[in-house]
Amino acid sequence: MTSATGVVLAVDTTVTTLAEIEHVLLDLGEQVALPDDAYLCTHMMRDDRPHYVVSLTSADEASLDAVRQHLTEWDSAVSHGEPVNGAGIRAGLRMGVREALTRDGGRAVRFPGWDSVRGSLPVGEVLAATPIGRLEVLGGGTAALTDILHSRGFVRPLWRSGELVLPVLPSGPGAVAPFEVPNPTPCCGEHTEPQR
Repeated sequence: MTSATGVVLAVDTTVTTLAEIEHVLLDLGEQVALPDDAYLCTHMMRDDRPHYVVSLTSADEASLDAVRQHLTEWDSAVSHGEPVNGAGIRAGLRMGVREALTRDGGRAVRFPGWDSVRGSLPVGEVLAATPIGRLEVLGGGTAALTDILHSRGFVRPLWRSGELVLPVLPSGPGAVAPFEVPNPTPCCGEHTEPQR
């Protein structure tokens, strides 16, 4: 399992829907310039009131400070490579830090090279330009390096056991598309992580 490098900022929000957390992060992206090495992820906290935790991992501590200042309405915690503990630390913050440090859990909204995955391009180019380790074709099968990924400008890979994995569905002969779609319908929009 690959561990995260850099500093982790976790923010425990009160946001309960995927559409709303996307809106928060898009607003954040307009207000704060994130460094090229940043991983900005969402984590679903499944407790008595399911909600989203956000994590940002980067070697640039100044960028974490800027994000923390922008999201002041919610509790946050910073980790320099160690778990976050203590009675005053909420469970969501502990979970967000743990998943970011272990790279096992979390849905990446921003990651190195994310802005190069636009339009339709060969799978091999996606793997070469980003830290995505593989594409997982739901329902079985594999995506060849020459297959075309129709990104729709919305790529949200998942951390699994230290590897960034993009779940995809077949999208015609020799083509795939991300499992998660932009603007999901309310009935199924929250089911973004396919069953393992």
